Amino acid sequence: YTYTLADGMPSNEITDIDSYGDQVWVGTTRGLVKMPTRFAVNPFSPAPLLRGLTVNGSFRSRDSLAGLAYYQNNLQVDLLAVNPRMNGRIRYRYRLRPGEAWTYTTDRLLNFPRLRPDAYRLEAQAENEDGVWSASSVLPFSIRPALWDTWWFRGLLGLLAGGALFAGIRGRIRRLRREAETQRERAELQTELHELERAALRAQMNPHFLSNCLNSIQGLIVRGEKEAAMRYLAVFHRLLRQTLDLSQQKRVSLEEDIELLKTYLELERMRSGIPFRYEIRVDPALDTFELEIPPLLVQPYVENAVLHAFAPHVRDPAITIAYRPLADGLEVQVLDNGIGIRQSKNQQKNTFPKNRSYGMDIPRRRLELLADSLQQVRIEERKGESGAVLGTSVTLHMPTRQ
Repeated sequence: YTYTLADGMPSNEITDIDSYGDQVWVGTTRGLVKMPTRFAVNPFSPAPLLRGLTVNGSFRSRDSLAGLAYYQNNLQVDLLAVNPRMNGRIRYRYRLRPGEAWTYTTDRLLNFPRLRPDAYRLEAQAENEDGVWSASSVLPFSIRPALWDTWWFRGLLGLLAGGALFAGIRGRIRRLRREAETQRERAELQTELHELERAALRAQMNPHFLSNCLNSIQGLIVRGEKEAAMRYLAVFHRLLRQTLDLSQQKRVSLEEDIELLKTYLELERMRSGIPFRYEIRVDPALDTFELEIPPLLVQPYVENAVLHAFAPHVRDPAITIAYRPLADGLEVQVLDNGIGIRQSKNQQKNTFPKNRSYGMDIPRRRLELLADSLQQVRIEERKGESGAVLGTSVTLHMPTRQ
């Protein structure tokens, strides 16, 4: 226990201390003091007052701190606890969120500059002369994010951009069709029409996939998993951007096409909840930056494997995408260790008996348009020596251009 002038000591300078029986005597430079042998701890510490609230330098009332704008993020709070025995040297501690570590200070003025948009709950306590902390004084407040910093705004912007691009291409196709009926150069216009149809098909994304992604993001936010939602939204935005960029080109580098596959697989692993592994193998003889291929030909087959290959009983689900050079082009193989083609079709038929799957219609139409250049597509079940199904294999032979 600490005893000072504030507790009635003649002086804070101690020269000697001794005991006699049940008595304790303390000698000071200004007199002799008989001390008690039973010491009492003060269990009470007054809670500090939170006053002098300012936001961006302007005073505010407590009830006006809910839903501050994103730019109103510089707060200042004045603490005040009254304890005559502390001689003005009161120690405080505070934190902005429950469960965070306390910050200790003897300064009564707390400054919080450039706070990020979030909900906060400022707690402050004061310590008495015996080291006992007071109950918490609480000040809740929140800062709203800017409109352009919300997840739904970014998602909506991506959807609008994709929709505008697709609508523009389709509109151009319709105009070309009308012009082709009245012009002699029908063959040239038909060639351009085919090119635009390919671009339209490359820009087209499955609306169910987009809807599922947005629902997953909304679910994370409802459950309060803000960091996970922001990571999901960042990957989703990157996939939209990459798809829109590649859809405007007839040929892209192999590196760009692989990067889009990686982004898609990351997003599907986050969205589906299936802990599948994936591996992309590229033969060292291939120059992925110089080699050019038609974009987005492999992605539909990878998507088909993710959606239909893995039943709950599949252990350690995995997808492998392998690229190997050929004398006249490139071979791409998509392998999974799922339930196989027949069981997957039966499962889809039993689950959705009246629905028709459009997942492979887009690549099938593209293959028809590219029939003059695409050499071969082979889809087959992988089986072991005992005849057991080990998964599905899709092999594509496609032309390349250095």
